[in-house]
Amino acid sequence: MSTINVYVAETDVKIDIGEALGFYGGAGFGSPLSLNEANGRTFITDVAGTIAKEECDNCRKNSSSGVIIGQTGDGISLLNLPNYLTTINLRFTHPTAVLIQNARLIAFDGTTLTAAPTGLNIYGAETIHTSRLQTNTGTGDSTWTLMEGSSSSLNLVDSPGISGISPLGPASADTRHDWYVALSVIPTIPGDRNFSFRADLEYI
Repeated sequence: MSTINVYVAETDVKIDIGEALGFYGGAGFGSPLSLNEANGRTFITDVAGTIAKEECDNCRKNSSSGVIIGQTGDGISLLNLPNYLTTINLRFTHPTAVLIQNARLIAFDGTTLTAAPTGLNIYGAETIHTSRLQTNTGTGDSTWTLMEGSSSSLNLVDSPGISGISPLGPASADTRHDWYVALSVIPTIPGDRNFSFRADLEYI
């Protein structure tokens, strides 16, 4: 049986059923995001967003191709962002080695897959950067993707294999495939907002 689970990229803590990702201001859990400003802290929470659990590495969009790790600083290019400092690790597992194609991550309003989240912009970028050094350059996304329902999803690399190393490129058959994704949220309307993610893929 195949499974897809979501983990905090750096600590390998699984986001379980009944848990969610919460994006907050720089003051910490529960602090509001300012309008048109990106998230300052990111946590695993309960679905209601009232209980803080594990804190994730915070990836803050500061330009079309740049990211601040944490809350402040000049930021770095998305291509310099190591896998382990991204927001989440999407992990597919299967009892036998398989190839993956047409993988994508969709952000939607929680009800209709084609509908964009309301009141906020969700940005995603896939990182392919197995070094821990930010001075090295990876081969993932060089710019952020605005995720607006199924018509504007984040496309993910074929067959990344374990830890996203993809030794044979799209021909890397494996029992586990890992994608590393930086996520950033910018509110456009005041108030608490909920949305959902969905991962789609084909395996052969």
